[in-house]
Amino acid sequence: MAKLHIYIYIRVRDLFDIQRGKSIYTKTYCKNNKGEYPVYSADNNNPLGFRNEYDYDGKYLSSSINGIAGVLTILEGKFSTNADRVVFIPKVENINLAYVKNILEPILRNKNKGRKGLKGKNEFTKLTPSMIEDEMIPIPYDMYGEVFSEKQRIIASKYITIDMIKKEIENRLSELINIDLFF
Repeated sequence: MAKLHIYIYIRVRDLFDIQRGKSIYTKTYCKNNKGEYPVYSADNNNPLGFRNEYDYDGKYLSSSINGIAGVLTILEGKFSTNADRVVFIPKVENINLAYVKNILEPILRNKNKGRKGLKGKNEFTKLTPSMIEDEMIPIPYDMYGEVFSEKQRIIASKYITIDMIKKEIENRLSELINIDLFF
């Protein structure tokens, strides 16, 4: 039997504390304080550098707020962030980070300000922490008024499947485009 559930729209600020990274963490700072712990910045794929201490230890949702703003990344382990990135510190239990990532990212990508680019090419957009905090997202609750974590997990797994299919289509399309035909 399917569980009854409802969606309640909740402001991000009621689910997470949004913490901006420290502007002191630059490439030079990382070179002068070399270590094994990554420092993440606006780049959504690679750390800015590595330092000898860390600010966070665990699994957190994070967003770039400069550059390609609003792209959400789940960071795990020991790390720090500079002022081009914010970290979402959960205020409530049973919030699935992958669920929030997939629901919130398109909203933030539409709210950012600045020069838009095709697939992030030549893009420079910005978000402020308050813009993120003010957004509302639907959170599933069960009939007992508890956060319905299983429903979040199911929805998140469907998004993961869709992303895998998209990547496979992109790879196949790239292969087709790069085929040399001889007549």
